[in-house]
Amino acid sequence: MGDLDQFGLLLGAVILAFGLRRDRDQVMELIQRERKAYDELHESEARYRAVFRSLAFPAFVAAEDGEILEANQAVQELTGLRDAALIGKSLANILQPPGLWENLRHELERTGYVRAEASLDRATGETRILDVQCGTIRLSGQKAFVVLMRDLTDEREAERQRYLLSQAVQQMWDKLCIADSTGRPQYANEAALRSHPSLMQSNFLDTLLASTDAEPERVWDEVRSGGIWRKELVRQSEDGRRVYEDVMVSPVRIESTGERFYLAICRDVTEKRRLEHQLVQSQKMEAVGSLAAGLAHEFNNLLGGILGYVSFLKQDTPPDSPTYPDLIALEQVVHRAADFTRQLLGFARQSSEREEVFSLNEVVRSVVNLLKHTLSSSIRVELDLQPDVPLVHGDPAQIQQAVLNLCLNACDAMPEGGELLLSTRRVERGGQVGVRLVVADTGIGMDEETLSRIFEPFFSTKPRGKGTGLGLSTTYSIVKRHGGTIDVESKLGEGTVFEVEFPAADDETGRSETERSLAEAAEALSATVLVVDDEPAVLNVAQRALQRAGFRVLTASSGDEAMALFTRTDGVVKVALVDVLLPDGNGRDLAYRMAELFPDVRIILHSGYSGEEDTSEKLPQVISFLRKPVDPERLVAEVRKALELV
Repeated sequence: MGDLDQFGLLLGAVILAFGLRRDRDQVMELIQRERKAYDELHESEARYRAVFRSLAFPAFVAAEDGEILEANQAVQELTGLRDAALIGKSLANILQPPGLWENLRHELERTGYVRAEASLDRATGETRILDVQCGTIRLSGQKAFVVLMRDLTDEREAERQRYLLSQAVQQMWDKLCIADSTGRPQYANEAALRSHPSLMQSNFLDTLLASTDAEPERVWDEVRSGGIWRKELVRQSEDGRRVYEDVMVSPVRIESTGERFYLAICRDVTEKRRLEHQLVQSQKMEAVGSLAAGLAHEFNNLLGGILGYVSFLKQDTPPDSPTYPDLIALEQVVHRAADFTRQLLGFARQSSEREEVFSLNEVVRSVVNLLKHTLSSSIRVELDLQPDVPLVHGDPAQIQQAVLNLCLNACDAMPEGGELLLSTRRVERGGQVGVRLVVADTGIGMDEETLSRIFEPFFSTKPRGKGTGLGLSTTYSIVKRHGGTIDVESKLGEGTVFEVEFPAADDETGRSETERSLAEAAEALSATVLVVDDEPAVLNVAQRALQRAGFRVLTASSGDEAMALFTRTDGVVKVALVDVLLPDGNGRDLAYRMAELFPDVRIILHSGYSGEEDTSEKLPQVISFLRKPVDPERLVAEVRKALELV
């Protein structure tokens, strides 16, 4: 072997040795890199798990088939289940509705990401609404899914409440507007836009306070200083009606931004004002009624005395005497005065003389028949009576008077002629059935001042001597007495409409009282009658009339005096004529005391009032009621009837 060959062999050995060493170094380096990568991967997975478990929002890691591999602490809090109860479960059994997970998985296979809304039932049975986001990852070399969830339940509930509030505000009857610091509207509900279509294009106060006496600048000064401005305003509607509004303007500050807005709320209180006015009117009428009743009572006492003395003078005066016609005329004047006080009592007092169930349609027809002979030919009467209206309960004579008053009032408002309409309808309010009567005319109408006073006693727009001013006030009283309501609408030149409503009767059987049939009483010269009244003229007339008829008469001017006489005579008194109102008590109480002491006594009550008749129904001994003034002939006849029952 030559030197060259030996050198080559040596060189090859050296090269081989060097190459082997290099491969070993490379292998070692490769191993170190793999170990480092594994350590880094292990560290990365550890970090991932630490981050995953500490996420504030719920998160799952699931295998490709949906089996839960990991669940963080937030998931456990959301579901109410421990980690051990979750691992191994399928997402298909957790996320609702059924079939949702399969749809999500197919979309994940296609795009690698999907987002949807789902629900989840907690261990407590409560359902939570979730925003679910899913993505594809690789875990330990295997394909997996990460599922992130956000609980929307509270947010959706807040949205629902906000929507409910917005709908309530939008649909409320009150007008509501919110404006910025310059007065430019930012929001207005439907009611505000209905009343003011251009509200959003103008200053809100200028629009809302238009046609009222409020000054927008003064309102601004109040609310910009932090105060609340509130006032009841009156505006004229497009159809000419007066509309009352309760208006409130207040500042609203947004705490998070410091912005300031202004809220205006306008509430229509027209109906409230109408009801308040009706209540005040009713109270005023009640007070005036009490006064009128007292005056009528005293006046009737005086008329009773005058009528009695006139009757005595007539009896003592020959018919051919020159003074006899004067006595007749005087008697007629007294009767006219008595009719006037009867109207006062009809307005003032409360009871009906004859109550029964009757048809309002029949009453209306009877009134029209009465009017036929008195109405001008230039006034046309139209009837529109619903056939099946319910019956009403009360005194048909008084209802007839009320309807007649309304008709006469309507006719007086049409001096040049016109149309009078009477209609009836069945109505129902709050489950209560009733009957509505409308009396409408095409007459001259009324202004607001007249309209506000039409039910006042003695108020009249008729010429002097043409009316007493008691027609409509009496109508008002009759309607109220029967549990009804009465409203009126009128404008100058446009006629007047009265609407009267009565409650329906509870049943359809009449309740009119059965009248007693009494034969003419025989003379009872030995009978003693006790007359009790605090008015000397009434006592004198009654005593003279009864004595002329052959009765023995005792008189007393007070309850105590009467009871003393009644007790002392020990049953001699067969009939007692008792005034209802006495200076020391009530005549009804006196009647009870007399009846208790001597049950055979017969008692006749008399009064200038109209509301005491009910005593005869409660006490058998009270056999009749006389309303003052009573002429002597009727007084004697009533005593004779009473004696027939003894």
